[in-house]
Amino acid sequence: MLVTFYSKNSAPVTMFGQVAVQLLHMMGHSGKVPGAFYAEDVAAHLASLRDKLQHWPEESAIAKTGHEPDAPVSLRHRAVPLIELLQGAVQGGNNVSWE
Repeated sequence: MLVTFYSKNSAPVTMFGQVAVQLLHMMGHSGKVPGAFYAEDVAAHLASLRDKLQHWPEESAIAKTGHEPDAPVSLRHRAVPLIELLQGAVQGGNNVSWE
């Protein structure tokens, strides 16, 4: 399953379903797909996500350096496009939806 996040004035962000649901849980959401955040709630969800990611365990040294060809991509790294979409939504006062 793929989940795509949308917000006005931002490019859509698509990620694997398991990662998207995990990030939604970190934002204080049930993880239900499809779903949406109202514009006035996006800042709080973004803050929650940033806080949870800050306390997320670091990836291995191999993943940090990229020396291993099949090194896993960290959750923090996977969240970057979604964080940028959420920041744009906060700045523009836009809703965020996903399906």
